[in-house]
Amino acid sequence: MPEFTEHCPECNSDDIVTFRKRKLNRCEDCGHEWRVVHYTEAAEPDVEDFCKALAASAVFWPM
Repeated sequence: MPEFTEHCPECNSDDIVTFRKRKLNRCEDCGHEWRVVHYTEAAEPDVEDFCKALAASAVFWPM
């Protein structure tokens, strides 16, 4: 599985600090800060339910 690396939307640096409790990212190079958005927060509830059902299905996890 490929590793995901966050990049600053302002300067494209990968020198990022994540503050999990505050749900905030900060670029160490330019100081830009932005909110961390998880895929489940961005997805519509029906899409999230569909994805969870698909992940639990036998199509991807055969017995």
